[in-house]
Amino acid sequence: MEPLRSIAAKRLSVPTEDGPRAGCANFRASLKLKSDHSGRPMWVCEDGRIMLESDSPVYKEACDFLVAIAEPVCRTRYMQEYQLTEYSLYAGASMGLRTPDILSAMERFSKTVVPQKIKEMVTTSTSRYGKVKLVLQHDRFYIECPGDPEVLEELLQDPVLQGYRLLRDAPLEAH
Repeated sequence: MEPLRSIAAKRLSVPTEDGPRAGCANFRASLKLKSDHSGRPMWVCEDGRIMLESDSPVYKEACDFLVAIAEPVCRTRYMQEYQLTEYSLYAGASMGLRTPDILSAMERFSKTVVPQKIKEMVTTSTSRYGKVKLVLQHDRFYIECPGDPEVLEELLQDPVLQGYRLLRDAPLEAH
């Protein structure tokens, strides 16, 4: 009788119209396991998918971390799947998680080396959080960018915002 592992390998290699297996992804070539992977609970894939194993001693801490930065996709008793998105990372930043904290926790919990693409996604999605404030004064909204003139300059170039911009010497209109 043929071993189950070889039967599964044959079935996964059978092509379909949508590729090798519709809905499946093979990350073996792109994910590099860390030497101490057995003590870590997460698989971080380059498409933003994160798999969490529930039998790890640090499962609770890793689960709390993922709930803060990723969207749950499927949560079963033994394995959970999460998806990183720009919005979920922004939500994590709004809860006080800083970019280095997120990257450090990912490295600490991940069985694999965190892909560069994911590091870049985390950095671009969280590094701008809190740099712009919308302030209401005297029935008018003002944009403040304390300590970051580059962001303010970028906002001033936005065509939508330019339509609402008031110059300092311009008279106030009565509505």
